[in-house]
Amino acid sequence: SPNQDAWFLLKMEQFSIYAVFDGHGQKGHDVSNFVKDNLPKLIIKDARFKTDEQQKMLVDVFKKTQSLIATQDRMKKLSAQMSGTTATVCIHNHNSNVLTLAHVADSTAVLGKEKTPGGELEGTKLTRDHKPDLKDEKARIEKNGGRVVFDGYANHRVY
Repeated sequence: SPNQDAWFLLKMEQFSIYAVFDGHGQKGHDVSNFVKDNLPKLIIKDARFKTDEQQKMLVDVFKKTQSLIATQDRMKKLSAQMSGTTATVCIHNHNSNVLTLAHVADSTAVLGKEKTPGGELEGTKLTRDHKPDLKDEKARIEKNGGRVVFDGYANHRVY
């Protein structure tokens, strides 16, 4: 099967954007690549990019991306009924050294740093995975009209 992972790194003078996407389902590679191709454009074109409203902007851009996926699916240009992708995005402000993150599903963001210069690395988890088998996450999904179904093997699927 095709590689379903996608990513981008966009470096600008004062900001960088790092993102990873992990496709799920038979056409997950198509969905993850669609998001990789469209999400950075939406971020950069948004007037709130590089402002104090960046966190809200990321939420809105994620919603817009989901809407674009649904439209592509309705037009039969993308098969997203039983396929999808995770999304983890980090905007790095080089001047203030501040990270702004947004994520959907279970691609964990981890900040790595050296304990000592040139020495051992340590990681700090920056996000909590949205796993449908977690009680609060299942409740959130169902409250918003979704369904969580155990696949009989090891995974809980969201529909």
